Amino acid sequence: MPLADIKGMQNPDAKAANLALINILHRAHIGKPFHALYDEKKYHEAHSFKWNNNTEKIFRVRQGDIRAYVFYLPNRVMLILKLSAKRKDKLSQAEKNELESLAIIALELQEQNQNQNESTLMVKNREQQKLTGRS
Repeated sequence: MPLADIKGMQNPDAKAANLALINILHRAHIGKPFHALYDEKKYHEAHSFKWNNNTEKIFRVRQGDIRAYVFYLPNRVMLILKLSAKRKDKLSQAEKNELESLAIIALELQEQNQNQNESTLMVKNREQQKLTGRS
C-alpha cells in the first residue's frame, strides 16, 4: 500500500514520501532494530490492539511531514502498512481502524501460511514413514 499511498499524494508530499520510503528501507536493510536507529520522537508506538489474546503494536516513523506506519510479524518481518502526509501525530479513530485492519490481514495471512507449512510437513513425514516402512 505505501506505493499506492504515494501515488495519491500531491507534490511536494509525494517526493518527501518517496524519500522517506527509501530511507526506511535503507535503515531496515541495516538489520538493527528501529528503536536503535531513530530517537523516540521519530519512532514510537502509534497504536496497539488485541488479537488472539496478544497485544499487537503498530509503530510510527516520522520523517518531516511524512508518517510511515510499520508493523512487525514474527521472524523479523517488518511491514510498512501505510505512508501518509500528516501535520499532526494523533490518529483519528478511522485511521486507527484502517491500520488495525491491515495488520490483522497480515497476521491472518501469516497464520494461514504457517498452518499450510505445518500441514505440508505432516504429509511429507507420513510419506517418508511409508517409504521407510514405519507407521
